[in-house]
Amino acid sequence: MLPWEVPMMPLIAIGVFMVSSAIYGSGGGNSGVVEVGSLLIGWYMGMLESHPFLTKSFTASLIGCLGDFLAQLAEHFSHLLPEKSMKSVTKVVPSESESVGADIDWLWGNYNTCCALLQWLNTTYDRQRGLALLVDGFVSAPIMHIGYDFFEAIVPVGCGHEGTTEMAATVIPESVAALIHVLLDLILLDSIFIATTFVITGIFEGYSFRQVIPQLRSEYVPALKASWGASLAISPIQYCCFRYCPVALRVLGMNGADVFCDAVLSFMAHRKRRDWKREAQSWWNPTTSAVANAGACATINSAPNSNINASLESSAQ
Repeated sequence: MLPWEVPMMPLIAIGVFMVSSAIYGSGGGNSGVVEVGSLLIGWYMGMLESHPFLTKSFTASLIGCLGDFLAQLAEHFSHLLPEKSMKSVTKVVPSESESVGADIDWLWGNYNTCCALLQWLNTTYDRQRGLALLVDGFVSAPIMHIGYDFFEAIVPVGCGHEGTTEMAATVIPESVAALIHVLLDLILLDSIFIATTFVITGIFEGYSFRQVIPQLRSEYVPALKASWGASLAISPIQYCCFRYCPVALRVLGMNGADVFCDAVLSFMAHRKRRDWKREAQSWWNPTTSAVANAGACATINSAPNSNINASLESSAQ
């Protein structure tokens, strides 16, 4: 179990009980489940009131780490997609007599997939990269907390929030105000998050400022375009978060909706760093360096021999 999976358990339990309460809330035999779920939700809401920055930072860190997990998973298993697509095109529908064998093949394929996933977690998964995204959440969440409060103060979504007035609510409709919040989050906050993600993850992954700052300058605009594209893809969900969620829950709602955006941003931030790691591994790999040195020595030794042979041929002529 990874170090950050331990504090993740209460958040997962809250989600499970929320779903179970929504599905089985009407049944009389599930009153205990509903009661425990309501207690957990009440505990989380109490933590939001007593420690808003810490609670939002904690949840943002976990969700950002989940986005990086998905990015690393996609990077590792992307080479399997063309083979799977070809198999899906050439796949023949089995008959009724072959249904049992097809089920066995399906189970065996899922077993192999789980084994490959576990092997990837134990060998290839970059834990330092995940930890860096975990730390980045403690920077992005306070920025979101302050930013969303500021958005609500200048362009209130409704009269039910603190700091809003009836006059301000009547000037701009709630739907238009929520759309303005989405645009402000897309233009202002995303631009800040890209810079903080590049710098913070680079530092915590062991890179120097001489490496991080030039990478930020060259990769900032492509990363911003990719982040905007991902945000536009989930903009309806973001609109619902700003339109219907209270201010205290908007950071949690937006972080949950931005898992895909976090994965895209993590991919863009580590696009060049993967090449740096490959170069470092090839440089420090004894086998690779020995082969390279042997090839260089062979080239150097063959050069004088070729010159001598050329001089002998010319003298013979």
